[in-house]
Amino acid sequence: MRNAKAYSQTAKVNNLKELNQMANYLKAHEIYTIEDLESRVSDLKGTVDELKVTMDKEFVRMKEIRKVPEYLSTLRDLKPIVDGLQKIKFDKAKAKYKAEHEKELKQYYVVRRKLLEVCPDGKNDQKLLDKEYTALEKAHAETYAKFKVIREEYQQIYHIQSCVNKGLGNVEQTQQKKDNRKQEE
Repeated sequence: MRNAKAYSQTAKVNNLKELNQMANYLKAHEIYTIEDLESRVSDLKGTVDELKVTMDKEFVRMKEIRKVPEYLSTLRDLKPIVDGLQKIKFDKAKAKYKAEHEKELKQYYVVRRKLLEVCPDGKNDQKLLDKEYTALEKAHAETYAKFKVIREEYQQIYHIQSCVNKGLGNVEQTQQKKDNRKQEE
């Protein structure tokens, strides 16, 4: 019994601390109405989503740049097969050669297309790519730092909003019960 009472007292204290933190947050950000709260939640969610999109783009580009050496190696390995196809002058012989090397030819053209996506000018300047990769890493780190802070605030205010909505739901239920009792009388 004593443990249950102590646990209950601790829970009450924690609830009061949490309520105080919520009130301080709302006051610090000048949120006084439900509309202000919903607006702030919406704004933060939009910012979090934008930062996620930006981080995803940065990550995808960094991944593409890291694959360039692999693409170049594959192109070098498959180049003799493509050259062999270009040397053949007769259609039947070309068709037969294509059928025999269909997998390698497809792989070559896919890799070449991906390489052109990474380096649209067709030049594979590794120094330039390394420089871009370094800049992307730095930008990604900065974006993630912003994202982390805003996501934390968003989670906090979302929790506040859910508590407010829960409280409003309880108030509405209580009001409905009172109204039902009056109608029964």
